[in-house]
Amino acid sequence: MKAENSKQKEDGHLISRRRFLRYVGFTGVAALLGGAATIAQSYRFEVNRYQRRLPNLKAPLRIAHLSDLHYNIFTGERNLKSWVDATLAEAPDLVLITGDFIDHETPGSLEPLVRQLGRLQPPLGVYGVWGNHDYDQGMARRDELNAAFQNVGIRILVNEGVDVRDDLFITGVDDLWKGEHKLWKALENRPRDRVCIFMCHIPDILPGISEYGFSADLTLCGHNHGGQVKLPFVGAVFVPSKYGKRFLEGWFTEPTLAFVSRGLGFGIPLRVGSTSEVVIIDLQPGVRSKE
Repeated sequence: MKAENSKQKEDGHLISRRRFLRYVGFTGVAALLGGAATIAQSYRFEVNRYQRRLPNLKAPLRIAHLSDLHYNIFTGERNLKSWVDATLAEAPDLVLITGDFIDHETPGSLEPLVRQLGRLQPPLGVYGVWGNHDYDQGMARRDELNAAFQNVGIRILVNEGVDVRDDLFITGVDDLWKGEHKLWKALENRPRDRVCIFMCHIPDILPGISEYGFSADLTLCGHNHGGQVKLPFVGAVFVPSKYGKRFLEGWFTEPTLAFVSRGLGFGIPLRVGSTSEVVIIDLQPGVRSKE
């Protein structure tokens, strides 16, 4: 027991040291980029609305796409509430959340996160997938969050899909970096007479969809935060992707129709030129939009 307590203290010191170093680094960068104004800008968000047409869709569908909440010591319940309020105001039929609910700086209680997301009760449900940061605190923490989500009607899809309407199939894959992602399991049994909306956290998976002979009518991703920091004449300073800026943000038609969200939260409150977003996608029956 004494050795265990000693290890817990040691781990606590490591966490405190890590936090301290992050604070120091954040403070220095924020000061260079404008200090308090930069921090304030990081907490702003937009509601961005789009329209698309999809074959096989029989009735209009409004999706709210949320991503990268990063509930942590910088992103608290107040922020969560404002995002959920904005989402509820759009009256979506379906809410899809593409990962990174938490990260390694998430506080002990998950209740605020679950309480706020539990307010989302759209007619067709709330579905999500895990992101790489959801793995930072270990399996027990993820299991705790998953159980809490189930209690408020949120379902995490791990290499699986579900029919949510007679013309709509939602599927999701585990995280590409840290999970046991099985693209084939998520997509091989998709019904061909229904629209398939595929969720994955990291957009690096996009080329693999067609490369391995699978297909989806629409893929939703997050992860890149739109670069999070964009500088004049340089653009995104860092993108966590082996494809660089190729799948940075927004709509893509190649290699498959996809939308990559800039997300809402952050590890540290440092967003420059990449405003957080709640994404609303209105899908209509008909021929797929070419824009």
